Amino acid sequence: MAEDPARTLFDYFERIDAQDPAGAVAHFTEDATAEVMTGKLLEGRDRIGRALGRILVAYERTSHHATNLRWDEGADGRITLWSYVYAYHRMKETGAAWHLWIRLRDVFVREADGNLLIAEHQLVGVDSVPGRQDVPAEWYPG
Repeated sequence: MAEDPARTLFDYFERIDAQDPAGAVAHFTEDATAEVMTGKLLEGRDRIGRALGRILVAYERTSHHATNLRWDEGADGRITLWSYVYAYHRMKETGAAWHLWIRLRDVFVREADGNLLIAEHQLVGVDSVPGRQDVPAEWYPG
C-alpha cells in the first residue's frame, strides 16, 4: 500500500487491468462505499469486490489511464482525490472496443502505518464510444 493517493489509485487500476477484483478492493477500507456504473451505492469491501467481478467478466482486457489528478487533505486527515480516467475495454462477447471517459472521486483515509485506503469511490460518466444500451444516458452528466 502507498502513502501517496495517486500511487494507491494507480495500484488499484493495475489490479483492475489484471482482472483481479480481490486485489483491487484490497485498496479499499472494509466499510468503503462505491458507485461503479451499476446505478447502486455499494457498501463494504466484499460487496464492491463481487460487483467488480461481475463487471470485469464482460471484458477480455482493459487499460485504465488516470490524468489531471488533484487532491486536498481535510482537517480530519481524509484526502479527496479528483481525476479523469480514460478506460479502454475489449468486450469479451463481441471483441469490439469500448472506450469510456469518466471523472473519478476518491476519498482516502490514512491507516496508522501511513498507508492510504479508499473509503469512497465514485465514477461519474463523461462519455463513451460506442454508447451502450445497458448504461443509461443519465449516467453521463458530462
